[in-house]
Amino acid sequence: KMLSLTLSYLNENFKAKYEVIVVDDGSTDQTSQIVKNAMESSEDPISLFRFERNRGKGAAVKAGIKLMKGSLALMADADAASDISDVKVLINKIHLIEVDDVGVVIGSRAHIQSDSVAKRSWYSVNE
Repeated sequence: KMLSLTLSYLNENFKAKYEVIVVDDGSTDQTSQIVKNAMESSEDPISLFRFERNRGKGAAVKAGIKLMKGSLALMADADAASDISDVKVLINKIHLIEVDDVGVVIGSRAHIQSDSVAKRSWYSVNE
């Protein structure tokens, strides 16, 4: 259900300016087959990456980020806990805070309407 809701929303609001990468973290349900069916029956830019065993959310996010081609990434769980239409709020917020084309916005179901924005400086230390 989340995949079809997401595709409908993206088609209506972003036309061809998106890609959908589904990372199946070793699920035992029909997630991969549902995605494969959507890939075959749709012209939407959908790809599937599947771990054979559960590796955790961090590994799933990292795999999705490595595969993405765009400049913005949205991570959403398949349980539709967050409303996909909230992506507009997140995009607006990231454009307010990004510096040198770098920014991170994290939405929470409980706080997505909040105007709370934390600004951080990021430093890299090479050893």
